[in-house]
Amino acid sequence: MNNRRLEFSQILRDTTDIKNVYFQPQGDDKLTFPAIIYNLNKVKVDYADGIKYRNKTAYRVLVIDPDPDTVLPTKIHELPLCKFDSYYKANNLNHYAFTVFY
Repeated sequence: MNNRRLEFSQILRDTTDIKNVYFQPQGDDKLTFPAIIYNLNKVKVDYADGIKYRNKTAYRVLVIDPDPDTVLPTKIHELPLCKFDSYYKANNLNHYAFTVFY
């Protein structure tokens, strides 16, 4: 397992006090809401003089909550290197999408 990813998962739990944090859940997984779903989005590589010197992993973080006044998106948005991407509502659930580099 990727220890860095597990660290990120724990940061999401600690930041929001939500225990329902899922990494790339399968279609048949039963989710409990409110929830945070995250998956690998991209890896940013920085070069200097043609040499790779830093990798930064970006995760797509999706906060899903039936409460339209939830504070969870605000808590996620306070994470360093976090960017709000979009909001949408589906199946009476509010979805807040972020990109977080970790």
